[in-house]
Amino acid sequence: MPGMLDRQTPSAFKDSSGEKDSGALRMLWEYTLWTAVFLAGVGVFHVLRLQAIAGHATPFYAYLKPLHNAWTAWIAVAPLITIPVLLMRRVLCGQWNLNKAWIAALVLSALAPALFVAEVYLAGTGGDERSWVRATPIAASVMLHDAIPLLIAEAALVAALLSFRRLRVGDAKPTPLFLCVALAGAMVFLFVFSGAVAELRGGLYGITKAYLRLDQEYISDIGEGDSLRGFIGHFTNLHPSLSHHGRVHPPGPTVLLWLLSFAVGLDAQSLSLATMACATLLFVPCYLWAREIGGPRMGLVACALFTVSPGIVAFTATSADMLFMPFTLTTLFLFERAVRKRSWPAAIGAGVFYALISFCSFNLLCVGAYFGLVGLNELRDPDRRLAIVRTAALMFAGFLAVFGLLYVWSGFNMVECFLVSWREQRFDLAAQTDRWPAPYWRVLHPVSVLYYTGIPIAVLFFRRLLKPDALQHETFVCMALALLFLSLIVPARGEMERTGLYMYPLLIAPAAHLLTVRWQQSKSEAVLASALGFLAFQVWLTEYLFQGYW
Repeated sequence: MPGMLDRQTPSAFKDSSGEKDSGALRMLWEYTLWTAVFLAGVGVFHVLRLQAIAGHATPFYAYLKPLHNAWTAWIAVAPLITIPVLLMRRVLCGQWNLNKAWIAALVLSALAPALFVAEVYLAGTGGDERSWVRATPIAASVMLHDAIPLLIAEAALVAALLSFRRLRVGDAKPTPLFLCVALAGAMVFLFVFSGAVAELRGGLYGITKAYLRLDQEYISDIGEGDSLRGFIGHFTNLHPSLSHHGRVHPPGPTVLLWLLSFAVGLDAQSLSLATMACATLLFVPCYLWAREIGGPRMGLVACALFTVSPGIVAFTATSADMLFMPFTLTTLFLFERAVRKRSWPAAIGAGVFYALISFCSFNLLCVGAYFGLVGLNELRDPDRRLAIVRTAALMFAGFLAVFGLLYVWSGFNMVECFLVSWREQRFDLAAQTDRWPAPYWRVLHPVSVLYYTGIPIAVLFFRRLLKPDALQHETFVCMALALLFLSLIVPARGEMERTGLYMYPLLIAPAAHLLTVRWQQSKSEAVLASALGFLAFQVWLTEYLFQGYW
């Protein structure tokens, strides 16, 4: 599209690892291997009846329950994976490359639907009656229903890869128009894709089920205190009558849903869709943050990874925790700009947004671990000490200003709120006799976060750490150390894939940087296609195999 890309002088995206070969196929096999290892681990738990949480053989808040009883149902969509991949190779590479392996894959994938039809036939389609005429359309309708998320992801993947190729071939930087189209496309895709995935189980109920649990969710707290000011100011007095999540978190989530209810009403379905729409706003601060670290191309790659991260997709439809993600990424962006550009407005803004995310969830205070590590690293350089001390002071001033204004306006006392909610959370954890003790979760929580962030993202994250980039190595080491520290914290046993959403960006940023490097060095979109395509498949597979509570 003319005018969407500006030409610029070619500039190499340096990578000190010196690795030139993208190895897309090799990486694809590695993603497959680690996914198989994880699923094998769940299988071992299931066979040995090791039930870490709520009687389930999983290290997260879901249980093993395939979408269908038919063993062949999950492979019946194989043609909708192999054929589009082959078409993408033709579009992107200009050739089919039909070697023996591809021919074998096409033949086997063509047999998969036939096996499913046969299983439906053998199971009988009406009492003891067996009829190929009746079994075939039944199987076909099931396959079409299951394949809708994959078809949506494949169409979006083709569009994304063509856009990335346009950037690479033209050695161009994205213009404002290009960015607007790309970010809007990412928002629409996440909204549609997450909804389609959630609807695999129960249709619209799959989207709204979290908000229908009135005894658990913030939605039932809307209206308490008669007004927003009354609710915030008298939060500790209202605390015993609130929902379960309302008692263990500050008022922020209820306030956000209350504000949304002014526009869409109090209906669970309307608030679920509004939550999804607001969650997609994360791509703007995501791009800005990643751009601060590695440039505009890394910003776009990071956004692409967010669109198909299994946890992001799963909790966009629908968990109120996704409402916090745009604020969390904005906090990270402003902090990064304050440190790198020595911007005092950004430092104050980072403090303000850090207060806002703390007002939404006490767990988000953990983001401060990354800030602290970056600050300690900056203090090592005498030339940067004064700047980082000033940044910390301005952030602290912005943080205090928010809660000072809240106190003046409503009488809200953050310290008192924290103590009340902390006591409730401690009592709640002590009552959770159906979950393994905290020491076990210090191992299981990182595993669940790595899986829900995405196997390809986890692999790329560790590869970036093992083969560091000279310019960004300190930043990524701080992210890794922050993740290590946060993995020792056990705020809610067995729910870290959701309560630890704030950890996802710290995994995605190094992965996006390495992926950007390999994409530009290989002069091919294959490395992007393998990572993004596998993530989309992992999203589908996770929803297919596991029944979640959110």
